[in-house]
Parts: sequence; structure tokens; C-alpha cells
Amino acid sequence: MPNASVATARSDARLIGFKLGYAMTESKYQGNLAMARLNLQEGFEVCGTRAEPHRLQVLYLKQLRELLAS
Repeated sequence: MPNASVATARSDARLIGFKLGYAMTESKYQGNLAMARLNLQEGFEVCGTRAEPHRLQVLYLKQLRELLAS
């Protein structure tokens, strides 16, 4: 621990976005207020929630079409 992960978004071979994270324990992944604030500040919107045993996951969405146009 921590186990890091990276998610990337590409258009053809061009990198257009990425998200980094890490597991804090076996059952806790990036559960902190600072990351939620950063997501919102950078244009992500809350698009839903997912209930799982013993936790509620917040789902974020960011439109990429503006990035693809440039």
C-alpha cells in the first residue's frame, strides 16, 4: 500500500486527459475532501452516486469535446 493507478484519455495517439489516484487502505480509495474540491475546481461535475456496502461513491464527469477541438 498505497497502490497507484492512472486512467488516460486519448484521441488517436494524442493524450488529452488523465487522472491519478491511489488506494489508502484495502477498502479506501482517494476518499478525501481535497480531491473532491480539486475535481470540481477543474470542471468536473457530480453526475451521480453509487451505493456499495459500507460506503457511498461519488461519480464525476467532465466533457472532453472542448479539448478535442483544439
